[in-house]
Amino acid sequence: MTIQSGKPFEDVLDEMLFERGAPTVDTVAIWAALYPEHRASLIEFAASWAEDTHLPLVRTDDVRQRSIVVKTINRFRAATAPAAPSTLSALAASAGKTMDDVAQGLGIDASVISKLNARRIEPRTIGSVLVARLAKLLQTDAASVIATWTGAPAPLAAAAFLRRPVTLPRETLKDALLKAGAPATLIVELVAAEEDRID
Repeated sequence: MTIQSGKPFEDVLDEMLFERGAPTVDTVAIWAALYPEHRASLIEFAASWAEDTHLPLVRTDDVRQRSIVVKTINRFRAATAPAAPSTLSALAASAGKTMDDVAQGLGIDASVISKLNARRIEPRTIGSVLVARLAKLLQTDAASVIATWTGAPAPLAAAAFLRRPVTLPRETLKDALLKAGAPATLIVELVAAEEDRID
């Protein structure tokens, strides 16, 4: 749950320290999610706290000291950064939609959406129109959509029962749409032309 409270940073900080004590990575992650407008300040405070608590008090030059603080802040940022959904179904779920909702919203057969979710469609054959429609439907950005189908295809659910590993080849979006009986006009709209490819 995200709170856009308008609370001053000092009040948020007092609340965090009172409830949780020392600012751990988990604590900062929770408060950064609750008060996103104070995320950067919370991270900076936690980094400063960690530096004061765990680093010996030695005289160092300003450049080295600043470098230590920046590294600590970056570690906290990496640890508290929200993870991007790894699949299309996870992205849909974060938008409160099912895969059937996605298929219906795009006017595409659910089998094609399932193949996209399992990364069984060749990403270079997907056009920017499909990316834009998915982003709009799921209320996210194009980069988040593209990230869901990059990477290795998902393993077959039946793979655990097979003696040898089975890998299904990826297919083009056009072939998947043709197999699903999509109208020719929709195929032309969604399939990537040479200049429209998403890599």
